[in-house]
Amino acid sequence: MISRTGLALLVFVGLAGAFPSAVNWGGHFWGFLPLPVPIVLGILMASALLPAVQDGVLAFLQRCGVLFSSQTRLRAMLLWVVLCAAAGVLFWAFRQRTFFLGDGYLVLRTLPVAVASGDIPASFPTAPFTGLLAAFLFQVSRSIGAADPALAAWQALSILSGMAAVPVVWTLTRPLAADVRERLALSVLIGGSGAAMLFFGYVETYAPAFVMLLAFIAAAQRVREGHGSLLTLSVLFVVLVFLHVGMALFAPVLLLLLGGAARGKRWKDLAVAVLGSAVAAALILVLLSYSPARLLATFLRDGGSFLPLRGTDGWNESYTLFSLWHWIDLLNLHLLVSPFALVLAGGLFAGALVPARYRPPGTFFWIVVAGPPVLWLFLNNFELGLSRDWDLAAPCAAVIGLGGLAGWLAMMGPSETRTRGVVVMALITLVHTAGWGGVNARG
Repeated sequence: MISRTGLALLVFVGLAGAFPSAVNWGGHFWGFLPLPVPIVLGILMASALLPAVQDGVLAFLQRCGVLFSSQTRLRAMLLWVVLCAAAGVLFWAFRQRTFFLGDGYLVLRTLPVAVASGDIPASFPTAPFTGLLAAFLFQVSRSIGAADPALAAWQALSILSGMAAVPVVWTLTRPLAADVRERLALSVLIGGSGAAMLFFGYVETYAPAFVMLLAFIAAAQRVREGHGSLLTLSVLFVVLVFLHVGMALFAPVLLLLLGGAARGKRWKDLAVAVLGSAVAAALILVLLSYSPARLLATFLRDGGSFLPLRGTDGWNESYTLFSLWHWIDLLNLHLLVSPFALVLAGGLFAGALVPARYRPPGTFFWIVVAGPPVLWLFLNNFELGLSRDWDLAAPCAAVIGLGGLAGWLAMMGPSETRTRGVVVMALITLVHTAGWGGVNARG
């Protein structure tokens, strides 16, 4: 199934590159690169389907695993520093050159105003903590004489978020695979998704929230397995919501695990988590000078704009909820961010129809993780158009892909076939994202 899906993706991306249009924006970027580049990318993508190439990659991953496991604690820490620094260099070298996607040019103009006024929530009501971090980096950039402090601040925030994502993704894969080769391949698959473009000096407010979302899910996995702290999870969720209030969408994950603590009569853990998160929220509100009333008004005003069932206003709504164009846009988003997501996530949600005793372990947890973003992506009206507003949707699409991947791993069970499938997905996804990144890096 994985190889056939990979082959179908290669055909789609090739045809979309040859005939780019609004119908295939999730894979048409080869059409905007110099001809030799798509040829090389196509060869690389096709080679991922060859068993000999898979053997070579598996052997390389095995050597990397041995290298990691044989290090002392100090050397391992130094190795992580080197990896994060290398990621930062990569993000900078292929950083975004133009900022027409999302609200890039708008946030560039808004940041100096926010710094001058000192009222961060007024300028960034939906991403107040992210705005505070950007304001700090703006002041640092200005103090060292950066030519464009606003641009330097947003690019630094994006790249630093990507560097932080390296260990976070590795932590996220720990419960998913015991085989070090598979875990390394999973790290490439998750970290190399199309959403990684948010880390390439991308000018918008979503990069810190995305990496915090991955950290929150990693912490939730540990709590579900009985190893993590409810307090840590709750505080991470508070920070996540202040990085972007739209991340409140993932509250059901926290409620599920808090409910589990209540059912287990772990009242002390529950009380500490609730009190700790309340204290964290109060401290951030004070730090931001963001009153609860203003925060509530933000949720009510910017909580979402939903597609109509029928009839559009001709201005903010491009199509109706069940329009063919809506489905085409959603398909393109998933092809761009996580090209195997639709196949894998379909199996995950089909598992909800199976009696509980026959479900793979963790199915319900991952449905709770991936279900809200599925519903939100389906209902939400992206007023800029989903192809331009992809960055707002990318974290949700990435989480849907992650949930589908986790469900597929549980259904398959540990095996060499499964490991090869992960390698194929990782290689194809990485090449796919490289084309997307290449277009943005060229400007």
